[in-house]
Amino acid sequence: MMHLLLASFLDSTTTRWLIAILVVGLLGSVLIGFGPQMRAFVDSLPRRLRDLQHEAVAVTRDRHRAADLVEAIARLPRAAASYGLIGLALAAWGAYAFTQPATESRAAQLEHVSSFGYVARGAASVTMPDGAAAPVSAETVARTGEQPPLFSAVLSKIDFGYTYELRAPQPLNVIGVGGSALRIKAEDGWERTLVLQSSQPVSGPDVTLWFTVDLDMARLVIAGVERETGSKSGWYDLTVVPVVRLAGEAAGARLDETYSREFNLRYDAVRITPDAQLERSERTAASGGVQVARPAGVFGLSMRWSIARWVAGAGALVALAAAVALAAATSQAGAAEPDSPPANVIPHRAGAASAAPAAAGKAEPAASTLESAAPAPAGPAAAAVAASDPSPAVPDAPPASATPPEAAPAPESGVPAAPRAGSAAPTAISAPHSAVDTEAEALLAASVAPAANGSVPRAADPPLERAG
Repeated sequence: MMHLLLASFLDSTTTRWLIAILVVGLLGSVLIGFGPQMRAFVDSLPRRLRDLQHEAVAVTRDRHRAADLVEAIARLPRAAASYGLIGLALAAWGAYAFTQPATESRAAQLEHVSSFGYVARGAASVTMPDGAAAPVSAETVARTGEQPPLFSAVLSKIDFGYTYELRAPQPLNVIGVGGSALRIKAEDGWERTLVLQSSQPVSGPDVTLWFTVDLDMARLVIAGVERETGSKSGWYDLTVVPVVRLAGEAAGARLDETYSREFNLRYDAVRITPDAQLERSERTAASGGVQVARPAGVFGLSMRWSIARWVAGAGALVALAAAVALAAATSQAGAAEPDSPPANVIPHRAGAASAAPAAAGKAEPAASTLESAAPAPAGPAAAAVAASDPSPAVPDAPPASATPPEAAPAPESGVPAAPRAGSAAPTAISAPHSAVDTEAEALLAASVAPAANGSVPRAADPPLERAG
């Protein structure tokens, strides 16, 4: 039901400009009301994109999340292009829809429905104690099966009510005029016409007329004609002729229809016999073609061209606006993108696994360097201590080609073993939290481990002579 009401409203030629003005006004109001917020959002998109990039680099535990963020940022240009293509397609389809006629002319069938009702009046008498007969209409005849008899001698007038309705498949917007006349026709052929009701304005497809047939006036006309012509008829036809003319629009097409329905009364010296058919319905073709909406097939759906125009236009505006906003944000983000991540960004955790073997490889040359380094010469204090020591001479150091003793296994968890008594205690190393810390730990552990286990060869002390 709402679809039909909307379609009829959009098909009306008098409201198309009004709809266009309303749509433009609505879009202008939205731009004015939400313009600052939209601009602030567009301006903040580059910053948001940079934050997303930095967050993707700084994620250290969830590599899937980082990959998703980077992929989402990479999809922005494709999204802008997709929206642009959709907007262009809708705009092209809307332009094509505007080139197609929204309506077409068809010969619509009109239905004319009319009905008579009357009340016979006269002087109070035995047949009519109240001076009026019972009202007669299509409903009363349907109940009783016949119309009551009317006697010419006791009736002076008949009051008529006439209803007319014009029906059409499309809504009607019509005005017009209506009136009625009385045609008197004798058995021998002469006739006269009297005006019962002059033309009066009417509005709408439903019309009701009230008029009175003055039987006394009809008798005077009949008597005058018979006196002038010398003829005398056995009966006369008193025909009531109401006429209604309606003009206006039906579904955007001009409409001009005139309908006349006759109701006959057979009058003689004794009785008045009314027409047996009080209600009538007739179908006729419209004088002008009625405009009806043309359906448009859209992906298997039936839609009127008038609605398709507005749907395509609105969709094109929304899609193109989204494409422009995404394109502007992507270009600004690309121009402002830093060459390297900030200093406070922690590299990905995955690099720690590859840093450990490299650190171990670098530790070996350091150890060999310590082993091959020449010992520092003994100072005076050392010589004095040696002179006062009665212990036997220390044996010479093994040659350089000799294989050094095996180094103690590296301690677990990256913590060096406790140093032996008399040796320098190394500083405790905290657990690594990054690849750089891991590399430094490996180098330090490799250099400290031999000294901590007492396996570093010492140079031979000079021979000591016993005093005296």
